[in-house]
Amino acid sequence: MKKIIFVTKSSMRFDSRVKKISNSLHNAGYDLTVVAEKKYKDLSYKEHDTYLLKRLFTVSGLYAKEDSFNPISQSYSTKKRKSLKSIIKNCKLRILIIVFLNRIIWNTLCFIELVKKRYDLIIARDPNTLIVTYLASIITRKPVFYECHEIWSSSNLYLNSSRFMQWVWDTAEKLITPKLDCVLITTETKKRIMEEKFNISGVVVLRHTLPLYELKQDEICDLHAEFDIPKTNKILIYHGQVSRIRGVFDLVEAARSLANVSVVFMGMGNDIVELANYIEDEQINNVFFKKPVPPEQVVPSIAGADIGVQPFHYTENIYSETSNKLFECMMAELACIGISFPEIKAVIEGKQIGLCYESGNVDMLRKQIELLTTDEELLAKSKANSKKYKREFTWEEDEKILLERVYETIGN
Repeated sequence: MKKIIFVTKSSMRFDSRVKKISNSLHNAGYDLTVVAEKKYKDLSYKEHDTYLLKRLFTVSGLYAKEDSFNPISQSYSTKKRKSLKSIIKNCKLRILIIVFLNRIIWNTLCFIELVKKRYDLIIARDPNTLIVTYLASIITRKPVFYECHEIWSSSNLYLNSSRFMQWVWDTAEKLITPKLDCVLITTETKKRIMEEKFNISGVVVLRHTLPLYELKQDEICDLHAEFDIPKTNKILIYHGQVSRIRGVFDLVEAARSLANVSVVFMGMGNDIVELANYIEDEQINNVFFKKPVPPEQVVPSIAGADIGVQPFHYTENIYSETSNKLFECMMAELACIGISFPEIKAVIEGKQIGLCYESGNVDMLRKQIELLTTDEELLAKSKANSKKYKREFTWEEDEKILLERVYETIGN
């Protein structure tokens, strides 16, 4: 049995794409190990039914305690009163030291794991794993796949990092990417960007789709009951990372004055506290927050809504992406409202599952929400088309592409 190692810097708690790829490789008969990062309270080793997950030690795993979910618990007045303990905890020098130690320790442990076991194939997830995996492949003389699900220079982690780390990742991608055995990306638009950026050919499109989910009525989350929303209200749901660049404030502004419309946010992110405080200060009473759930619970959790919303602002990644959140809305058989970027527009308007609007145009977003929530025939048709066409956007189709490339490289 051929051995494969998949290296990711996530903790694998909410990373649905890595989980999908991992399950597919195991089901195809490969002996798979996933190397991830250990966060607070995570188990270092976990034997799944399908694959072995190894979370490698980091310093942050000692202190990165996760607070219970309550986005409104931090008010503006609370944030102004900084204790000596909080100042020390948030000291930039302390954070830089911890980040540096994390990278040194994690990459060293990862390199030892890669070289020690002599895997038949190494899969690197994003540039923050590319250097260590490529160095290990030189020593072991094993092939490397690069699972680059986004344009890294437009990712949040890249943009929030120091200029030095941005330079490191840019240099690593530029020097290493042309030497890899396979590069995987999520859309045709991103494929063109990658091939032009690194002067390469043969980048493989592996869409960010979902396993087919047959929704059962008895498992649908009752959002009306959970948040005491009137049955007459239509519910819009945004799920995923809560940040300004994702257009969450646009959605609040567009929906705040609409009668019989409620908005539910399900997710976490850098701007969730600011958003919650804004809603509280402005006394907006039709917006609610739901605790994020593991990937396998997302579809039934959002299925209690009527419309899924994709209100993103422009970045190179978002412009060129379809968004797995859109496919999750289709699996939940929701109508959709999304920005008119090429990949998202092709799905929403091409399959007639909802309406599009110009990114950042709050007035246009408000009009589209009004239209879709008041036209019962259009809403019903959009939901029916999501149910009808969701089978065209399933992981079962896309995994064939992945397994074909793996088989061509190392056999079975």
